Amino acid sequence: MSHQALLATALALAANGEAQLLPAGEFKARDGRPGKDLTWKLDDTGGVKLAVRLNGTAASTPIVIDYEHQTMLAPENGKPAPAAGWITHVEWRVGQGLFSRVDWTAAARQRIAAKEYRFISPVIEYDRATGQITGLHNAALTNFPALLGMQPVVAQLRAGAGGADVWHGQRSVPPEIAALVEQGVREHKLTPQLRAWAEGFGAADAASLRTYLASVPVGRYLDDEVRTLLLTLGVTVEQFVAGGGANHLVKARST
Repeated sequence: MSHQALLATALALAANGEAQLLPAGEFKARDGRPGKDLTWKLDDTGGVKLAVRLNGTAASTPIVIDYEHQTMLAPENGKPAPAAGWITHVEWRVGQGLFSRVDWTAAARQRIAAKEYRFISPVIEYDRATGQITGLHNAALTNFPALLGMQPVVAQLRAGAGGADVWHGQRSVPPEIAALVEQGVREHKLTPQLRAWAEGFGAADAASLRTYLASVPVGRYLDDEVRTLLLTLGVTVEQFVAGGGANHLVKARST
């Protein structure tokens, strides 16, 4: 049975728009997936076959790279899903992995150059029994250097795959990680949809989660309507998050 997963790999952007999507051989995510004593596998034979299939797709319809997997989240959150770039060609390099030629948008090039985004997260299809990678659905620019496991993405993948399951390991969440994630959501450094991912990431690598949250500005995920109201009311994002502007915002929205 084919399954899907989101995987983040180090972003290697060359001047010609080249980026590595997948490594060769056997590999795991930082949080241990696909599971204990399991690995994903992509050897030279499978890699060449995958490249041929993907090039067949890209020849007629370039494969999208978006931001933060918003293409999958759009049906739920209703936000735009602009492309960061388009995969126009892929190449399997023996012993190295799958590389792509990407036609980046001007905006994406600027954000990558400014190190606002440093990772590529491909959506891979694989055989759960063997771990063999069988396909690549699309990819996203992201700053989450681990396998993503937020439930909304899982739901969208399952629906898009005609009911096929998506590999999503369940784990207990240490109280300190749960509190850290709750604070991140309260400060709008995380969306509620990212809660499950952040809990899983923190359980696997608490230090990296703390580093990530420390780098995200307070109020990053406030929507444009809220930001406009705050500006009108003269309330800062920090005041709103702390509760100082919440009552004013509710009153303004009700008028």
